[in-house]
Amino acid sequence: VGSHHMPAPLDGASPSSTEKLSDGASVESALAHVGDTYMFMLPTQKRASLAATMSTAVAPAAKWALVVACAEADTTKVRAVTRIAVLEANAALLRTHITSL
Repeated sequence: VGSHHMPAPLDGASPSSTEKLSDGASVESALAHVGDTYMFMLPTQKRASLAATMSTAVAPAAKWALVVACAEADTTKVRAVTRIAVLEANAALLRTHITSL
């Protein structure tokens, strides 16, 4: 009948308090997710332009910097929440790198 043996709904859906931001893999994964979400919300032409520019960047950090620059210049209310998520993720990344030096 109804099985109530499911894991907590937050599993895998959002970072848990047990995940460490200092773990490079989880940080990169979070950045990729936030960046992809932001790009998905861009108008088709702007998304294509950003994707073309990103394809010339070799390092993941360079690609992320392009997404952040786009988000910083974005003043559209429709993407405000996602834009803020990109900027906050970037701030967390910067804090992680500063504390690991």
